[in-house]
Amino acid sequence: MKKIIILFILLVPVSATFSFSVMYVSWYDNNLTEYRERFEENVGKAATSTDYRVYIASSVSEFVELSGLPYWVLAGIRNNEIYLQPLSLHESIITTLAHELTHLALQRYELAYWIEEGLACIVARNWEGKTLQPLNDIEDINPKELDYYRYQNYSYTCWMKVSRLLENGSLLDLLELERMNR
Repeated sequence: MKKIIILFILLVPVSATFSFSVMYVSWYDNNLTEYRERFEENVGKAATSTDYRVYIASSVSEFVELSGLPYWVLAGIRNNEIYLQPLSLHESIITTLAHELTHLALQRYELAYWIEEGLACIVARNWEGKTLQPLNDIEDINPKELDYYRYQNYSYTCWMKVSRLLENGSLLDLLELERMNR
């Protein structure tokens, strides 16, 4: 009898399953029109019509397991796919998708992450009307080493810095700046 009970206990954790949802999103979805136009205006290039797979986790732990990202990250990309925390955690799913689509679209330029994050925040209007303590020397910060609170300040600072740079130029100017700093 003991062998049967032990076997049962060992099998239960192995049989846990995921219950995430999958959808597809493109810049040309009707709800993203405003964000697509802002992307094209700031980047100076047309958004692609690529449909991207989006995984929507049913729990925070499932998100971490699927995406490989920290539990405090609301969304992220990996292998041209978008990973989202449960929908109930998003203030606006459309804003989150616009932010992540911007990251996907900018990958081909191999920009420094602070520029990419700044542009994603501009397109999604993540920081408009908000104020946080800006960080110094964001170019030298590895965002993967930050906790939630420092990452918020980092993201805010990226948005501020790239916004200022775009006032006097374009993405092409940012690309040239990036090439000069390598």
